[in-house]
Amino acid sequence: MTKDLHRRKKMADSSTVVNEIEDMGGNVSNLVAGGPFATSNIIIRFLYRFAILLKTPWWNCLDSLVAIFIVAHKSPHLQKPILACGRDLSCCVLLLKSFVFAILVILLSPLAIISVIMLLPLQMIRPRSYSYISPPPRTKIRAHTTSAGSYTEFDSDLPNLQDLPLIRSSRSSLNMTTSSNNKLMFTIITANLCLMPKFVAYINNLSTSMERSRKIANYFIDGIMSKLVVDNSSITVVPSSHHHRHDSDNVCADDTSGRHNVAAHAYRNSTENMDDVVLEDDDDESVSTLWSVTSKEKVVSDTLISPADFLCLQEVFDGSSVTKLLEGLKSRYPYIVYDVSWPVHDRLVTLLGSGLVVASRYKFIDISFKAFKDGHKDDKLACKGLLMTKVYVGKSSDGKDMVGYLSNTHLQAWSNNGASKARCKQLESIKKWINDFIQESAKRKHDSVEKMIFNVIAGDFNFDRISHFDTNEQKSDILKSYKDPCMDESGRLFNWVIGTELVQTRLHDDCVRTPNRLHKMLVSELERFQYVASTQPNKPTTTNDNCEDGRRKVDYILYRDCPQVKTTVKDFKFYTGLTTLTDHLPIGMTFVCDVDRT
Repeated sequence: MTKDLHRRKKMADSSTVVNEIEDMGGNVSNLVAGGPFATSNIIIRFLYRFAILLKTPWWNCLDSLVAIFIVAHKSPHLQKPILACGRDLSCCVLLLKSFVFAILVILLSPLAIISVIMLLPLQMIRPRSYSYISPPPRTKIRAHTTSAGSYTEFDSDLPNLQDLPLIRSSRSSLNMTTSSNNKLMFTIITANLCLMPKFVAYINNLSTSMERSRKIANYFIDGIMSKLVVDNSSITVVPSSHHHRHDSDNVCADDTSGRHNVAAHAYRNSTENMDDVVLEDDDDESVSTLWSVTSKEKVVSDTLISPADFLCLQEVFDGSSVTKLLEGLKSRYPYIVYDVSWPVHDRLVTLLGSGLVVASRYKFIDISFKAFKDGHKDDKLACKGLLMTKVYVGKSSDGKDMVGYLSNTHLQAWSNNGASKARCKQLESIKKWINDFIQESAKRKHDSVEKMIFNVIAGDFNFDRISHFDTNEQKSDILKSYKDPCMDESGRLFNWVIGTELVQTRLHDDCVRTPNRLHKMLVSELERFQYVASTQPNKPTTTNDNCEDGRRKVDYILYRDCPQVKTTVKDFKFYTGLTTLTDHLPIGMTFVCDVDRT
């Protein structure tokens, strides 16, 4: 029996009082589930939905028309020949499709114009910047009080493997604080999903967003319990962060029963290993200290070993694919903020939203979005900005409401002087906005005292910490205020860090088209630079000697210590599970908040 099961049995034997509450933490939030007009009257909500309905068919036809003319590097997965009587009729079919879509765009244009006329005034009176998903009021969460302390239990749909008892993972959203162990563990994953309109996805050498959205959702949900990577009829056990990969030759994969036995064994081992992290009181070393001189094998993972508590997603634009993505995520993440935008702001009108999504296993109690004023070229079409959230994670031993602040952002793209200036201004705004949000949010709570236990920023920053053309961004104050687990004290990347921006033209190469194959390439110093964007030396040179190849890391998770709380990073991962589904590597960070300790 694992340590976790012993702990659960001990709690069951103690005098436990179970209270059924409809909202975690009582009335800690007044957020209303629904769209941006959820708080408006029924007429306004009807007009908004009707306007969106009028615009959607025209936009879908226009998107399909433009996509026909996009040649996405002649990728086989995008351009399949159409054969008839031994002849390739692809060109004829494309011409016919173009004609049909062009006619539909023209015919539907009046409806689109009416939609724009309706939406413009509605967006000017838009009451809030986001849509929000939360469990219905009848959903109840079990609040337990024991002699050891109090904790909140979330409903779990984790499947059992080979009749194993349901084991609560130490990295799950179930956190318990006691007088002897005031440590809370959280996992955050950030990923740029590139769920764009069809023609933009083709430009990025990706399939349609509709095709990818369901697969992405399945990875974040099913990939949590999947300890096996199937590639060419072989199985490789994916270990926890404290163990090296096992060779596939050591695993029996001859029959289905053998696969289930391997899965059960991997599940037992992973849960036991993760328990040790929570129970050790003197394990205060960070991931950087532990791994500064070890192989990249430890930080690259094919699958998600345990549920992430928070997902910070970027470039979630396409409407239909967003719906599919959210339908999948809701089974694991009951609280989701999406459709984030201020379409009319600072005398600007944007065609796309921010593309930001935050999914959480904890309840949001405050949400705010600020749009960037500065943009460069086509980035002005999107309402990029900073999504700031505040989550409730439970009661501390002294009766205070423990809260965490999680921000998600996507900065200006491209690498040139204009883009660099825009990013620098955006970075300055982020620091000010977060400080203002924390101060303003604290004032809204009058009936109890709050204790901030974490302050994290995640997202696609579109610059790295090495390239000479990103020097201005590297000097930003926010990088001095927040800690980067991938950097040492002297400001250099640890040797285990790899890049997260993939080379788009090679996304579908045979040697990297599966998570396992991409994994092998990423840990290879000789091959990684072919598939991951490379940085340049601090000063331009005429040769490529000593270049930092394959290490252009543009995705970040930054954190800041809170008063009387020590934050320690326990794990950092680069995930390959979304291979061919996006042009970025998702990254994840597991950290422990030691309450009442500095």
